[in-house]
Formats: sequence, structure tokens, C-alpha cells
Amino acid sequence: MGAVVDGGYIWISTDAGATWNARVMAGIRNWKSIAISDNGNRMVATETKTTKRDFFGDIITTYSSEIWISNDGGVTWALSFSRASGYLKEIVITPDGRKIAAVGYGGVLISVDGGVTWTPHTVPAQTSSVSNSLVPSVTLTQPDMTPIWISAAFSNNAGRLWMVGYPHGYSGADQILVSDDDGANWSRVPGLSLFSGKITVSPDGQKVVIASTGYNDSRIWVSIDAGSTWTEQKVAGLHAWVSVAISSDDMIIAAASANGGLWLTRDGGSSWQQAFAAGSRFWCDIACSSDGTQLAAVAN
Repeated sequence: MGAVVDGGYIWISTDAGATWNARVMAGIRNWKSIAISDNGNRMVATETKTTKRDFFGDIITTYSSEIWISNDGGVTWALSFSRASGYLKEIVITPDGRKIAAVGYGGVLISVDGGVTWTPHTVPAQTSSVSNSLVPSVTLTQPDMTPIWISAAFSNNAGRLWMVGYPHGYSGADQILVSDDDGANWSRVPGLSLFSGKITVSPDGQKVVIASTGYNDSRIWVSIDAGSTWTEQKVAGLHAWVSVAISSDDMIIAAASANGGLWLTRDGGSSWQQAFAAGSRFWCDIACSSDGTQLAAVAN
């Protein structure tokens, strides 16, 4: 397992969390996210630097991001990608470690060669047509604002990439989009209106779970048909959901909330139980092993 500290080290456990060791060679950085291949050899982590400056009385904040990679289980780390602008929020990796995607403020970066090369991708602007008695037909193109992606996940044997966020900035609606060709083309998953959120997908791509992160309207949604239809998990309640994780057989779903503890379902979402042993904390992320027997959660 791996965990990162904003303003600290990367920490790795090789014994299911019994002990942890800081990877000091990676350095103290503003780490944001980490992802690990199934065999534990390839690890990727994102760092975002924040710079604030006074511009005639206004404080201007700018971001720069880096992606670091390790091919020896976290012993040594090397800079894989750097850009002067953008905030990378989350990084995900396929089980074999070949494909990697990093998302955040500014778009998505995709590598199909294990982090050797990176390609930035954007979602084309949406168009819509309106007409009235004065103007028979007008095509409107949504402004190309800075995209803001919240979460991502791979499925379909690493062939499909899912993303949740605002593809055209805050001026547009939050959406779920998928790409089956490594970011060259994108299609929108219809039927779900949410305030962004953390997404997790089963390996075959049929079960999709999203934790909507709106503090005033936070819900868990599940689709068992690859996003065609959605069911709200009302039994789990309206908590400040921040993260979800799923086992490979789709049956075990773990959810973390900032104000309502950790929750589990072992029947695919029909019933939910709170994990009282975890206590009440400001939970911010959760992960699940493939067989669902091991869970790891992070509290702020």
C-alpha cells in the first residue's frame, strides 16, 4: 500500500499496513495522489506546487505540477513529467502498470507506456442548436474553459478510461465521460446529475460507483449496466461522501464520509452497515483490495 502526505513524504507498506516506511529519496513535496500496479513494482505519484504573489493588492495563486515514478517498489523515484500550470488532483494506473492517467485542474494526462511519455488531452467543446421565429437556426458552442477533473478510473481490461468533473470549466455542468481510445475521443455518460465526486469501476466496466461530494447534497450512486441507469444508495444515507472503493467481484463496496464514518455493503449495495470500529474521523479516502478482505482508509 502507498500513501502520500501534502508537505511530507511518500509512505509505503509491504505487510498489509502493519508497518510503514517513508521513501525519503522521493523527497518532501506537496504530494497529492499515488497509484500502484498490481505487482507493486510500478508506483506513480503527483505533486502540485502552489505559488502566491501580490498583484497590486490582489493575491494571485498559480499551480505547477509534476509526476514522479518508481519502477522498483518505491525505493527510487524519478521525475516523469512536469508542467508549469495546472493542479493534478488524482492519478490512476492499470493493474499491469502500462497505462496511467493523471487528472485535475487543466485537463488529463495519459501515458500508454508506463510513464515514459505523456500526452495531454482535452474534451471537445459541446455544441447545441436553438431556433425561434427571428433566428431559424443558431448553433451555440460552449466556451472552451479550463477543464476541472475530480476523479478517474480504468475498466474493461484497461481499455476504457472514466472521468468525472467539469470538462469545460465551472461554467459547464459536471459530467461523466469515457474514452475507449486513450483519450483521442470522448463520450458522455447520460442520466446522472451530480456535484462531481469520486468514481470507482469494476474491472469489467459494468458496475460503476460514484460518491457525490456536495456537502449539501451528497449521495452514493451505483450503476450495474456501465452507466446506462443509476440507483441511489438511500440506505447509506446523506453523508459528506468523499471516496468509494469496490472489490473485483462487485459485491463489496466501501465508502468514506467526512462526517459520517466508514460504510460497507457486502451485497452490491442492497444493504449498508457503518463500520463503527473505525470511529468518527474526518475521513478523506478509502481503498479496497481485489478480494475485499483488506481495507485502508485515510483520515485528516
